Amino acid sequence: MDRIRNSEQRRVRRLAYVGSGASIILALLGCAKNKNDGAEKVTPAPDRAPPSAQAAAQRKAILPVATGLAMGHGRACAVRSDGRVVCWGNNFAQQITMTEADSRQKVPERPTLVAGIDDAIQVAGSDDRWCARRMAGGVACWGGDLAARPEAGEVAVEISDGCMRTGTGAVHCAGKLVAGTGVVRALSRGAGHCVVDEERNVRCWGANNYHQLGDGTQVDRSSPVRVLGVSGAEEVGTSYFSESCARTSKGVFCWGGETNHPGDPREKPGIANAVQLAIGEYHACVLVQGGTLRCWGSNANNQLAADEEGSATAEIAFDKPIVAKGVVDVVEVAVGGGEPCGGCGSTCVRVKDGSVLCWGRINERRTPTRIDVGAATGQEK
Repeated sequence: MDRIRNSEQRRVRRLAYVGSGASIILALLGCAKNKNDGAEKVTPAPDRAPPSAQAAAQRKAILPVATGLAMGHGRACAVRSDGRVVCWGNNFAQQITMTEADSRQKVPERPTLVAGIDDAIQVAGSDDRWCARRMAGGVACWGGDLAARPEAGEVAVEISDGCMRTGTGAVHCAGKLVAGTGVVRALSRGAGHCVVDEERNVRCWGANNYHQLGDGTQVDRSSPVRVLGVSGAEEVGTSYFSESCARTSKGVFCWGGETNHPGDPREKPGIANAVQLAIGEYHACVLVQGGTLRCWGSNANNQLAADEEGSATAEIAFDKPIVAKGVVDVVEVAVGGGEPCGGCGSTCVRVKDGSVLCWGRINERRTPTRIDVGAATGQEK
């Protein structure tokens, strides 16, 4: 009987202990009352991301982002927020790093830092010739045939493939002053040479076999001639094989090109509120207000982003621009040719958060794919 009584007492004590613990828990939960009850409100601790996620977020926050973009024939470069320049794509003449002799003929999969530059504000180039405009107005070039640099007392305010515009509005190409341009407002982007003059007319010079000078002839010109029928220009983009175009106060007007009929500049349909042009060898894109793209031309590598699944149809939209799929919040666009085929091409965009997306021949991706410019490898200064 005593054994039964002792066992019952132990059971009661366990229940009492458990009950007191539950009472403590309930009391703690009851502390979350309003101030009218005389107790402070207990605020639960915020959820914390796993350490790995926190580290990744912090790393992303401190990595430099892209502030400028340029493309050439199968290669691209970007200026970063820290003043460095990174490039990716073909590297046939050490255009990516100026000091690594073994870099010839390599195609970096990741962006590679250009050595010796940490104050860039613009980059431009094509093929084996690339230059960066520096914060103080100087120009640093690398690769093959070097482009113009400012002379003593001059300051570069804009550069393009092989040319430079100074603060006085003069234009130098391949180290020589170009006469007959007048005061220049803007240089052309892309292959070939055109400018927007002080009266917002477009003037071009050089080869004219595809009517790319827009003067109604096929005669090459060593001095600038006015493009007929274009006025109120804000920007001009040029190409040897595709058409050249000007963004004007009235719309986008294009002329010349291997695939187009000669004649006066024609307004490109389906484009309203254009804010930037990008003209390549075989395709072109226009950035419109709202951050979307309208592209036309060859689509051999889906460089038009005509299909979100990445299918490619050559010569898909030579006359009518189409909306690029899968890209939004764009603030800058660049296009370029791509080896080894005629009609191959690539497109890259810079979006609002400083990210860079590319697709086409340059990275063998048929849909927009992020390029990690902030984590570039290569020789540091």
